[in-house]
Amino acid sequence: GGGGGGGGGDTGGMGGMDGSGGMVSTSSSGGGGGAGGQGGEGPVSPYLYRRPITITAGDAPIPPDYSVAIQLDHSSLVLNDKSLPNGNDVRVFRTNGSSYEEIHRVLDPTSTWNSGATILWFRLKADIPAATTDSSYFIYYGDPDAPKPPDDGAQVYLVWDDFTGPSLDPAWTFEPIGSAKGVATQTSGVVAITASTGDIWSSQDNFVFLHRPVSGDFVADTLVTAVGGTTDEWGKLGGVMIRENNSAGSRNRLMSPVFSAKARTNSYRLKDGNNTSENTVNGTLKLPELDRVTRMGDKSNAYWSTDLQVFEKLGNEITFGTALSPSVLVGIPVCNIHGSDVTVSVDWFRVRRLVNPEPTVALLPEEEGTF
Repeated sequence: GGGGGGGGGDTGGMGGMDGSGGMVSTSSSGGGGGAGGQGGEGPVSPYLYRRPITITAGDAPIPPDYSVAIQLDHSSLVLNDKSLPNGNDVRVFRTNGSSYEEIHRVLDPTSTWNSGATILWFRLKADIPAATTDSSYFIYYGDPDAPKPPDDGAQVYLVWDDFTGPSLDPAWTFEPIGSAKGVATQTSGVVAITASTGDIWSSQDNFVFLHRPVSGDFVADTLVTAVGGTTDEWGKLGGVMIRENNSAGSRNRLMSPVFSAKARTNSYRLKDGNNTSENTVNGTLKLPELDRVTRMGDKSNAYWSTDLQVFEKLGNEITFGTALSPSVLVGIPVCNIHGSDVTVSVDWFRVRRLVNPEPTVALLPEEEGTF
């Protein structure tokens, strides 16, 4: 997920995040399937090595928009002259039985190339029925002249934004809730949200919200990197919120860094117009911070990480007292409760599909030859 997480070396792949927010690691076993062509007949060339990937669904089917994580020891490949330090030759292909198609793969935003635990993500091209294994995906490497690969995060996740363009993606809506005021500005690879607000609390909220609609079950992550301006006590400084709608009393859940005697909060309103409850973590503000909120039907969990590797769960799973709509608002909340201007900087925002249980992913032993 957002962080590197468990697993290690060349011994296994990573099945993304499980329902508790932990990385699912798996061990290598067996061999891998046959050869194929790149987008048609003929060999997948000029890659010298490949490793088969198996994806095994549990009791739930895996939809075709599901994002899969794999972990590999890229540093050992570089050391043994099997891969480029920049990872350009590391590719993901899928076979349909008669030909091979290259698909987009992206480096996890908290991972690096030439690491012993490099994490890559790619999106399935077809659903996987419950309790079955898909062995049609492969990771290839070993081309010293490889150009830039297909690596569009929008082709891998439900939502991906690293805020590198000249302006905000029009899919985002920046909205004051209640009487709040503010602005969101994208520049230099971050989105900066400046706000003068009330609080996200009690039965009515007063904050600014950069959001977009997301349907179904999902995991939403964001990386909060900096805070500027005048920060008020109990200011909720970015993070992730899921919200039924844009009314001030809407049911919601958030995970956010906090400026106060507490370091962070997970607050929630289970029914529209009801009071807000929360769980907090003692300490002081520490950035950068990864924040995560999940939605599974009418249930939700919240997590945080300051080492950008391992997520900590905050509070218990909640169940909304009134069912959530199929599509909810997901995004970045900011409030600064006494009305002073505060600016929160966020590096990236990601949403991926969630299933329960999540599949088991294995990266099988290396195969060498002409494919």
